[in-house]
Amino acid sequence: MRQRGSALVEALVAAALACVALAVLAAGGHSAAQAFSRIREHTTALALATERLESLHASPLQDGSDLVGAHGILFARAWTMRGGRGLPIALRVQVSWRDRVLWLEGKTWP
Repeated sequence: MRQRGSALVEALVAAALACVALAVLAAGGHSAAQAFSRIREHTTALALATERLESLHASPLQDGSDLVGAHGILFARAWTMRGGRGLPIALRVQVSWRDRVLWLEGKTWP
């Protein structure tokens, strides 16, 4: 009779541990999904900033801004150019979305 009681307790403890393990896995899966989403957003922002910086290297124009939609998110790009007149032109591209901001800087000759 004593073995049956301890077997029941062992089964309850095992069930409780299994529930805790499942809860931890579920929370980890949610965190992984959030991290993947952030990585995708940052990668997209970096690609948008790089694209604009490369186009400014090819033919610097003037300061400006635009809006680009990707993956259901609206990214705002703004770029500035300083210098010139025999000095390198300092280029800066800023991309912002949601509550995040990323910028790239570079230089080119006039």
